[in-house]
Amino acid sequence: MRKLIVHRSASRGDAWWTNARKRAQRQTPIRSGQTPERRVEYRSLGKTGLHVPVLSAGAAAMGGVYGPRDEAESVRTVHRGIDLGITYWDTAPYYGVTRAEEVLGKALVGRRGQVILSTKIGRYDRTEFDFTAARSRMEVDRGLQRLRTDHVDILIAHDVEYADPSIVFGEGIPTLQALKREGKTRAIGVSGYPLDVLRRVTDRAELDVVLSYCHYCLYDTTLVSYARAWRERGLGVISASPVAMGLLTSSPPKWHPAPEPLKRAAREAVEHCERRFAAASGHAVRAAESGS
Repeated sequence: MRKLIVHRSASRGDAWWTNARKRAQRQTPIRSGQTPERRVEYRSLGKTGLHVPVLSAGAAAMGGVYGPRDEAESVRTVHRGIDLGITYWDTAPYYGVTRAEEVLGKALVGRRGQVILSTKIGRYDRTEFDFTAARSRMEVDRGLQRLRTDHVDILIAHDVEYADPSIVFGEGIPTLQALKREGKTRAIGVSGYPLDVLRRVTDRAELDVVLSYCHYCLYDTTLVSYARAWRERGLGVISASPVAMGLLTSSPPKWHPAPEPLKRAAREAVEHCERRFAAASGHAVRAAESGS
C-alpha cells in the first residue's frame, strides 16, 4: 500500500484535481516493471516534527493481504526503498495477523534509525476490534517486540468506525496519549474509511495525524476538503492507497469491497493503460503525488 503525504492547498476542488492529473499524464509514464531513480521530496508531517517522504510505504502486502509474499523479497524491498529515500513505513498487527510487523521488523534490523515507523492499535483481525486500555498496552508491547524496537514514531487507532465510540474515546485514545507521554511513540493519530467519522474524532480528541485511505485517487478525491481543514489545525494528513487497495492494478484482490460498476470501470482503465504500454498503478501514484 503506497501512501501520500498531503500538504499543498487543494482549494480549487475538482478543477485542481483535474489539473494535477493532467500534469501527471504529461510526465513520462512508468512502464511495467520499471523502477526509476529519482530525488525524493520530503515534507513536515503537521506539527509532529517528523519529516517524511511524499511517497511512502505500507506493509500490508508483507502480511499476505494481497496474496502470498516471499519474505526475502519483502526484506529486499524495504532495503531498496530506504536506499531510494522511502523512509516512512507503516504497518499494523492486523496485516497478516502480526505477520507484517514481524517481517518489517526483520527488515529494519540495523536500519531502524533511518526510518519513520508507524503501527496501529485496536484492530487485530477481520472482525476483532479491541480499544480497551489493557489490550492496547499489551498489543503495543508485543508489536514493539515484533518490530524489534523500543518505540515507534507514530501510533494510530486503526479503523475506529467499527468500534464502540465510548471505548475509543474513553480508553483507546487516552491510552495513545499516555504512551506518547511515556516515550513509546512520538506522535499519535487515527485511521478509518468514513471521512465524517475521522472528522468527529479529530474534533473531539487531541491527536497529531490522520490516516485516510482510498479517498485520494483517480476516481475519488473527497479527502481534499477534509485535508485542508485538518492541515489548518496543524494535523498531519496521510493518504493511503492511491491505487485503491489494488483496484487500479492488473490483479486486484478478489476480496475488494468496491461495487461491480466501479470494478468494471477500473478494469477498463487498467486495460487502456496496458494497451499504451504503461501501468495504471504508475499513473495513479503520479497523479496523487503531483497533486498532493
